[in-house]
Amino acid sequence: MTMLEADIQKQYPDFSLDISFTAAAGLTGILGPSGCGKSLTLQTIAGILQPDRGRIVMDGNVWFDSETNINLRPQLRKNGYVFQSYALFPHLTVADNIAYGLKGRPKEEIRAKVADWLKLIQLQDFGRRYPSQLSGGQKQRVALARSMITEPRLLLLDEPFSALDQHIRRQLEVDMLRLIGEHYHGVALLVTHNIEEAYRLSEEGMLFHDGRVLQKGARADVLTRPESVAAAEILGIENIFHGREILIDQDGILTIGTERFHKIGAPLSGVAVHGHTIEIVSSDKTNEPGIKIGVIERVVPGVKDGTILVNIGGLTWRVSVRNTDSFHIGQAVHVSIPAEAIMPLYH
Repeated sequence: MTMLEADIQKQYPDFSLDISFTAAAGLTGILGPSGCGKSLTLQTIAGILQPDRGRIVMDGNVWFDSETNINLRPQLRKNGYVFQSYALFPHLTVADNIAYGLKGRPKEEIRAKVADWLKLIQLQDFGRRYPSQLSGGQKQRVALARSMITEPRLLLLDEPFSALDQHIRRQLEVDMLRLIGEHYHGVALLVTHNIEEAYRLSEEGMLFHDGRVLQKGARADVLTRPESVAAAEILGIENIFHGREILIDQDGILTIGTERFHKIGAPLSGVAVHGHTIEIVSSDKTNEPGIKIGVIERVVPGVKDGTILVNIGGLTWRVSVRNTDSFHIGQAVHVSIPAEAIMPLYH
């Protein structure tokens, strides 16, 4: 089974990278704030940077081992790398850029492979153009084809869409899913700041924080159900309460602000609640479990969904709503907060 094993330590004056994980075939999304070590990790795996200590193994082949002084050059690791800035060679044509990694192979084989990939990225009439004659989206397609044409066992994608307009990003996401799904069977790591992008493209997810792996697992678990306060903040969960904002009494009953909720079975560092799991309900449901009464502090319209800020038990809760027109500041509302919507944070 195709597998990447990475155990990397690298010390900088004001930052420490200490990353350890395995990644199987398929696409793993790496999400985290700026400066948390995402791109540094890709660069050390690719051989662009050398770790101080650790081990990197791809399919049983050791690429780096500080104990045995093994450190393969980037060219020998033969991975594909797609940069945010495209990194195309400006003096080479589109066809020559794509063919760059095939040096030394028979000319007919190179010509046929390039023609196939130009067709796959829907640029079959652009082979003789230069990067300066392409749009940003076209450049990134070329960069992706150049990285995949050599059939690498490892594909490293370092925020490949961040420099593109929104509508171009969505189209390229579709293209990438198609190309990787149909023409790639190795390990792919995608670095991104965009949780929606990570969710759409990835099968597995990893959260990075301060040079460490904070959480790793199946996409749905990692990207929607954080295990820590830091993970909840990275994911942008609308409601995060911790410290003095929460209390668990001797009977295990959770209190958030001054409002009592359900029984919790273990000590917590905090709780998180997605805004879309909370619902504004009619007053005739007051006696149902999980119904709290609050007062609207602020109304924030949105293109698709809006947000209303509601004071419940002395704390501000953010509630996602489809239409904000019927809400106003000072309005009393009944809010349904189901027990299953409250996610425990353990560290």
